This record gives sequence, structure tokens and C-alpha cells, in this order.
Amino acid sequence: MAEYLIFIHGVNTRERREQPDYANPLIERIEHRKSPEMTLKFVPLYWGDVNIYEENQLLDDLKDSNAWAKLQFKQFRSHQLLQFVGDAALYISRSVGRKIVDILLERLDTGLKDFNSETDHIHLITHSMGTIILFDVLFSSRWDAQNVYDYQGVEQLRQYIFQGGTPVRSIHTMGSPLGLFSLMTISDTSLPNTHEITPRLRAYLQALCSQLEGPFPWKNYLHAMDIVATSIETMVPKMLGEPAKDCLHVQDIVTQESGILDKLFSRLSANLSLEEVEGEVEEIQLAIFGGSAHSSYWSSSVVASTILQTVETTLSQRQRQSV
Repeated sequence: MAEYLIFIHGVNTRERREQPDYANPLIERIEHRKSPEMTLKFVPLYWGDVNIYEENQLLDDLKDSNAWAKLQFKQFRSHQLLQFVGDAALYISRSVGRKIVDILLERLDTGLKDFNSETDHIHLITHSMGTIILFDVLFSSRWDAQNVYDYQGVEQLRQYIFQGGTPVRSIHTMGSPLGLFSLMTISDTSLPNTHEITPRLRAYLQALCSQLEGPFPWKNYLHAMDIVATSIETMVPKMLGEPAKDCLHVQDIVTQESGILDKLFSRLSANLSLEEVEGEVEEIQLAIFGGSAHSSYWSSSVVASTILQTVETTLSQRQRQSV
């Protein structure tokens, strides 16, 4: 019996892209806290280099512009902004998305080769745009065979993770912009919306509910200074509606509140009491803390301990069911 923790990264809003070992700090913290009798299998998925060539080509074109020399924040434009917008484009582009799926398939083929659907479970841990990409691939109808000219990669990936049933026992989203992408949900059912994930996600949760003792746990981690992270505690249950939300427990968890420097900025802003200065203070805070806050989840003790507690709950439920 084993619990499989599948990780998928998003964009790193600092200068350096995520590397293949991105999940190691979090894995080490989980390993350090787990009991010796617990069997955990870690499956970090990596796709961070799939769009580098295209991004570099675009950056060269931008720098060739006469306007480039006159623009400010060149470092930010060349790295963080380009990467984040590039990853957002992956959600729209099926051609690039297929490259990601093919890479993820190779890693899942290795990581889940010993998975036993009769005894093992899966826990999904996603960061940033990785949440959008994985949920899109797992639940969006735009990847159905008839919409992608019989491309079978997504169906194979879904089979790897779902194993023909409902082995997923928890979801952990870190620094996720999922709340912003909920704006893509269309209430007018007369209009086709192939990016919509709600119907398939709702159906999956409904099928899963009958197998669980308690509600399905979905933990959403937010750092107070992470501008990308969104709250989903009320949004997701509202999006799914009845009866799926009845067996779903979505919880927003703030991993770290504002620190000493943030309080100092707040006092400075309050003392000056000028709207123009307050706006500048917020921009300074974002410049200093934004990137590190968005990457902080991989080394967070709060994230590691919460994931482990969730896995332990899954194991205790399984033990009770076997008695």
C-alpha cells in the first residue's frame, strides 16, 4: 500500500525558471515528518523547458524594437512577465499544450509504473499555472479526441491519474490563480465553452463521494505577499453546485502573513497619508516580496505538515474500512 504524491510546477515569478528538482525542498520536509511505516511515492512532473525556444525568439523580437531601450523594468519584462504570460498562453494553445502532455506522460509512465489501483491512492499537488494546466488537461472537453484530431495523449494521461476509477484522495493548490480563471466559466449554456472544467470535475467528485468516509479535502495555500494566489474557499463550491459541493471541503490556508518589513511599509504609508505615496509603497512591496512569496510554498513547513496530515487521514480511513 502506497500513497503517491504527484507534483506539477507552474511559472517561477523570479528570474530563474523552475528546475527539474523544484519539488525537492518540499519532499524533504514531508519525508522528515512522516512515520517510518508510511510508504510515500513522490512523482514530480517537469515541463519547464518546453516553451523556452519560443520565448527566446519572442524576446529577441522585443529587444529589436526601437522602443525597447526606452522601456523600464527590462529585467522583469525579460523574465518574470514573459514566463508568466507564456505559461498562460499554454492554457490557450493546444499545440504547445500537446508538447507538455507528451512530457508529462513520459514522467507518469515512470512514476506510476508500480501503482496498484486496488491499494494505492494519489494526491495532486500543483503550483501556480501548473494548477490551470493540470485541471485543463484532466477535465476540459477541448482535449476530447474529436476536438484534437484523434490525439490520444490526454486520454492516456487521464488514465494514468484516474486509473479507470477514483484513486485521487486530496488536492493541494499552491499560489494558484484558479480564482481568476473562473472568469472563463460561461453561464449561457447555449454557447460552447471547451475550456470549461466544471462538468467533468463535478462528475468526478460525485463518483468519488460514495467511496469516502468524510468530505474530499482540497487545500489551497496562499502567501500573504503572493499576488498570483487567489482564494477559492467559497468560489469552488459555488462553481460546482449541488450535490458535488456537499462532499467537498475546500480550505484556504495562509502559509505566511505579512512580515516585519510589510508592517514598516504600512506605518510609513500611514504616517505620510498620501495616496500617491501609498501606491508607490505597494509597488515597492510587490517588487521586493512578490517573486519570493510565489516560490515560498516549496519550502513551507505549513504546506508540508498539512499535506502529510491529509495523507495520514486517508490512511486512517483505509484502515477503518479494512477492519
